[in-house]
Amino acid sequence: MPFLRWMEPISIMEEYDAQRGLYSDYALTLQSLIRDLLAADNFRPHSIQQRVKGRTSLARKVLSHVEYVSANDITDIVGVRIITYFADEVDAVAELVERQFKVYKKSDWRTEHDLNEFGYRSLHYVLGLNTGRSSLLEYKRFADLKFEIQIRSILDHAWAEIYHDRGYKGGLLIPPTVQRHFSELAASLGNIDRQFQGLRDEIQEHGRTLVWKTAREEGTAELIGDIMFEIRKEQFPLVFQSSPWDIVVFFNTNVSARIVGAQYASEAIAFANGKRVPGRQDSASSLVFMDAIPEETRELGVCRVRVANVRLNVFQLGPKDTPTTATIEARSRAIGERVKLADQVEVGRRRAGLAFRVCGHDGGQVPVAFTIAAGVNTSLAADLGAKDANVNFELCFREGFPGAFRTDLQEAGTGGAKVDFGTRLRARLSGLPDKVEVYATATDISGDPANRSHCKARLIMTNIVGNSAPGPGVPAKATAAARLKPSHRDVQLVCLERSGTTAWAVWEWTDGDTGRTTPEEVRFGVVIAAKAGEATLGSVLVTGELAPLSNVVLASSTDPIPRFASVGSNLEACSFRD
Repeated sequence: MPFLRWMEPISIMEEYDAQRGLYSDYALTLQSLIRDLLAADNFRPHSIQQRVKGRTSLARKVLSHVEYVSANDITDIVGVRIITYFADEVDAVAELVERQFKVYKKSDWRTEHDLNEFGYRSLHYVLGLNTGRSSLLEYKRFADLKFEIQIRSILDHAWAEIYHDRGYKGGLLIPPTVQRHFSELAASLGNIDRQFQGLRDEIQEHGRTLVWKTAREEGTAELIGDIMFEIRKEQFPLVFQSSPWDIVVFFNTNVSARIVGAQYASEAIAFANGKRVPGRQDSASSLVFMDAIPEETRELGVCRVRVANVRLNVFQLGPKDTPTTATIEARSRAIGERVKLADQVEVGRRRAGLAFRVCGHDGGQVPVAFTIAAGVNTSLAADLGAKDANVNFELCFREGFPGAFRTDLQEAGTGGAKVDFGTRLRARLSGLPDKVEVYATATDISGDPANRSHCKARLIMTNIVGNSAPGPGVPAKATAAARLKPSHRDVQLVCLERSGTTAWAVWEWTDGDTGRTTPEEVRFGVVIAAKAGEATLGSVLVTGELAPLSNVVLASSTDPIPRFASVGSNLEACSFRD
């Protein structure tokens, strides 16, 4: 090896030693940034790993590459690896990476290499910060640094780690027969990955079906699952002997679909052998689909029917385990004949959509007792710019079943019926003493603060029952960016609207994950602020409910959906004493 090659590593290694701290900061910053970017796209990988190349490994690489002149020539000193659960998720992550970073090089080891020989499957990039991000103060010192990113599935990662550790890194010259065995295992893992993808899709479909088959017992306009049935000529001959015939569906509770036009037209739809038939409200608890069984359908001998976009007042059903049922009839308007097609078909099981509790922050006790003389969060009470507030207690909203909390698109259902907004979580604080302000966190504080995962619900401007115009927004009465102790986490606080001794907060659900199989829980921090010696005596009670609240029990052309009945109970959260 030329003398010059022996000398160059010395300067490169000195440069590496001098910048080791910068490399380490860069790796950690990238790991956090990529986690946030993926979370913002509602993507959850198995893991995101980072590393800085070790000194020995770097020296070995420099000695074997004469083209390296400086440390900046080596693009993998800093590395990030994203492990997905499934192989078909790799490209989704790659699309985000290409959108968010400057791409210097892309190597697709899934397609550009002989898999029969190597068996290694991974997607590699050499990247740098894009111009917009590198100009920001917190990223400016990393502007000239490149890094390598690897994206692969968890099964491909397992294969690569074993091969790398036992073969490549072990310094062994692996014989062709063993190489082929490695390749065969890689092919087997690829097949297993596809089977796991199928299982994932089945689980997600089951989760979606479960959501629409389960109605929230608090709901006055719950979207139920599609009702499917068949009408056969030999079973119901009268249906096929005269025309026209309507289909009438009777429910054991009131229909609450929005009326969308004249003659009680509803959003409910029937599909009879593919023909779309709009529904009308026939009575408080029934829908009629006129001329759903025309003559040309009768001639086929069977009529397959699907009824969709039906909303019912589940709250009226009473006992918790009462099923939602439907009775289906065919009715001839010409001759007045009626034929029962199905009786008491279960179309949904009602369950509580929400469990609510008040808990102490960081394991503290509730209710929290304050003294008037000492006050509470006095710095915040005196100055909105103060950054040393304590969360006094938390409001915990938990789904009664997976998927009970829904976005506006999910509340619309598979038929896309118009809704005004997603599920809302409402907290009402009553009995507030005078000279006391109440603040709440603008988004949920669930999960590990270090992960900074995307928010699942956001505070919005509403009236006291949770109604408002559609669209995002945060109450602008007063806001404070506080550093909450003892976690010292910076969050946005919002001073809640107050009417007399009552204040309220409403958060709207924003997380679009319909495939979850366990109930979600979100927590919001409440901060009480009062100057020393100014508050009056009193206890603060909290009620947590789904919103918006409404007393509507029949169909309406104006009331927003979804809507819920008031079922919450008062829980004591804090008190002011002498």
